[in-house]
Amino acid sequence: VRNDAASTETAGRFRDAEEMKVTQETILEVVKSQRVLADALQEVGTAPSPDAVEDLRDAVSLAAPAGVEYGKTEISYLTVKDRDRRRAVALASAVAKHLELALRRLRDSKAQSMVAEVSKTVTVAESELTDASQRLGAIEQQIGADLSDLRNMEISATGDSDLRRRLNSIQDELRAVSAEHQAAEVLRGVLVTAQEDPSQLLATPNRLMVSQPVLLKLKEGVVAAQLKVSMLLGQMSELHPQVLAAREEETEIAQRLYAEVSVAVRGVEADLKLADARSRWLEGQRDELTGRLERLAGIRPRYSMVLQEVHQRNEAMANARRKLATAQAAQAGAQSAGLITFVDSPIAGKDPIGAGSLSILLAGLLGGLATGGAVLFLTVPSLRLPNTTEETFAASQRGWGYTAPTVGLQASSSNEVLGA
Repeated sequence: VRNDAASTETAGRFRDAEEMKVTQETILEVVKSQRVLADALQEVGTAPSPDAVEDLRDAVSLAAPAGVEYGKTEISYLTVKDRDRRRAVALASAVAKHLELALRRLRDSKAQSMVAEVSKTVTVAESELTDASQRLGAIEQQIGADLSDLRNMEISATGDSDLRRRLNSIQDELRAVSAEHQAAEVLRGVLVTAQEDPSQLLATPNRLMVSQPVLLKLKEGVVAAQLKVSMLLGQMSELHPQVLAAREEETEIAQRLYAEVSVAVRGVEADLKLADARSRWLEGQRDELTGRLERLAGIRPRYSMVLQEVHQRNEAMANARRKLATAQAAQAGAQSAGLITFVDSPIAGKDPIGAGSLSILLAGLLGGLATGGAVLFLTVPSLRLPNTTEETFAASQRGWGYTAPTVGLQASSSNEVLGA
């Protein structure tokens, strides 16, 4: 006996001994079923009457090999007893044949019921999957262009998405624009002050004037000219031509620097306007992205629930289809192959079951002698012990003579002794 090839990981093998024992117990019940025995009797030419079926049921047995517990081995012996040697062999073959057919019918019936049940399961799973998919589609249509971001939120463990990255980039840019705006405000204040007090411009840090390269160059030129004048004054007098030329150069550069301040103020004011405009645009983009993220955050719980439901329905659908395929394979196998394989053809024993011919002859002789003695004892009065004087007198009148031991009988009314 083997297991279904489609229902186990190892084709045809039982998962454990308990499963094999259950299968063999099923075979044991089927082999003694009414239909199997009746068909076997009909095949050998015997009318399947209730008495004949019952007698055959008592004569059929299914057992494990000697020394092995039933249900612990895949081999079983089918034994059929009958009064005739040839009929016993024929009955064994017929019972085995119809047992295999009955097991096929049983497997086919079970497989049909499983196919019907699993088909209903597949139908229900398809309906539930369709319903969940429709609800998921409605939510995705509502989300629109942000669907990819919502899906990325579901896929990513951190909930990251393109919208989140864009929002972070805009916030970083807003901080940079804000820093530039503050620097421009400070520079404008310095330049306005420098228009009234030119010495303030020379004390301005260079990092504030990075956006004004012309002013920075002129400032460096004024400082260099002042340093040159100081060095010349350390060697020459105030009226020395070189000193006068250096002072003239310093004055000219300073005048150009002071003239450039008003132009720089207008440039800084233009930069401030651009920074304000860019800041407002970035804030609008930030607000838009924040609103979209908040909208996705509100939809996400329901979307996650429906998406998880769709995944579960898909898994249930896949499992149901696998079970249906297994049941259909079992049904196809039940119609073409059996779970039992016959190792050999029926073999009759060399000796009949019970006593041999000599034993039967001796038993008959002894039985005949015993029966004859009993009949003789019951039918011949002389062999029985007389119990009254009348029987003794009747025997003497018939002329039967025999010697018997003297029996003393004491009557209740006298001491007369009667001899027989």
